[in-house]
Amino acid sequence: MSTTTTTTPLPAHKTKHLDTLHYPIPNTPHILTLTQSQAQAQSPTTPASTGTTLWLSSQLLAYHLLALFPRHNHNQHNNNTSSHRPRPRSRGRGRAIDLGAGTGLTSHILSYLGFRVCATDLAQIAGTILGENVSRNADLLAGVAGASPISVRALDWTASSLPSPSSLWDFGGEEEEEEVEVEVIVTADTFYRQDLVRPLILTIKALCIASARCARGGSGGKEGKRFPLVLVAVEVRDRGLLQFALEAAAREGFECRRVGDGRVRKGLEAAGVRWAREEWDGGEVWRWVFKGV
Repeated sequence: MSTTTTTTPLPAHKTKHLDTLHYPIPNTPHILTLTQSQAQAQSPTTPASTGTTLWLSSQLLAYHLLALFPRHNHNQHNNNTSSHRPRPRSRGRGRAIDLGAGTGLTSHILSYLGFRVCATDLAQIAGTILGENVSRNADLLAGVAGASPISVRALDWTASSLPSPSSLWDFGGEEEEEEVEVEVIVTADTFYRQDLVRPLILTIKALCIASARCARGGSGGKEGKRFPLVLVAVEVRDRGLLQFALEAAAREGFECRRVGDGRVRKGLEAAGVRWAREEWDGGEVWRWVFKGV
């Protein structure tokens, strides 16, 4: 088995051949263990999936999230003393959904930041690579003050119906709060096939609407709408396909704005990552805001 451990992670295109990545959470002593393998997500009837290896866009998104949502003032080491009690989850960051979570890097960073995360992907990925990585790192995150658990769910954007946000979280029988408003929806390297563009956008839209409905207590009115922030990270291989996706999103009510390269670079630098610009060439982060129907 090939593995790598580095103080500064390498760009994803340099680690595709590795079975296991030991991935440091920036500015902490914590190191995630992430398995990646094309073979584990294949079956006789299912073609190989791109979701079983780490992608550059996931790395850029993870570093952007760290800059966008600085952690609360938690002690980095959970010493279980009363003077360093973590902030109660009910007053913490809220919930986040990761669509096409793959190896789970972005989901783990959201968890570290205090979000209650639902990591989703196709069943053959959720049940192998993604689920295994979440289980493998559960003890590590449990020892980080303020981190929240990750729920893994199979989610097919092309399915005839989508689950409600309230059904996506299940933490071993733990009682749920009544409100299941989602604060953030993230997705990385998921616009790579034109036939999947509209299903993914409609999935994001449906989750935005359902979350806002929960926040309004089931009210059908327009007052007080609060839709989740949507962050979309891409590695541009086909500018025409990306433009197709952005235009489709606009038609469904999203305002799409690209995060400037300067802000993306600041996220990298804040994490101690000093990649040359050509190492993340083509990587972009977009901020989508749903304006309603």
